[in-house]
Amino acid sequence: MWSGSPYIFRAIHFVDDQVGWMGGEWNTIMKTNDGGNTWSIQFQDSLDQEGIVSVFALDTMNIFAVSKDGILYHSLDGGANWNGASLYSG
Repeated sequence: MWSGSPYIFRAIHFVDDQVGWMGGEWNTIMKTNDGGNTWSIQFQDSLDQEGIVSVFALDTMNIFAVSKDGILYHSLDGGANWNGASLYSG
């Protein structure tokens, strides 16, 4: 069992039995490639302490995450790069 993060995580989604994503405080998004034994930070934006509240991966390349402050984050390349857009208008 993996442990050792100073962050609280609120969302987790596995694509298959090995690849998974989780999100939490400070908009931290982490990835595992070994069924959750080890995790690495793929993205972090310290603007929002409440952070990521939902994460979903269509497959190993396309990942979506939503923060409590209404930002939709999306990666098209397995988490190497992330784009964010506000879900609120105005």
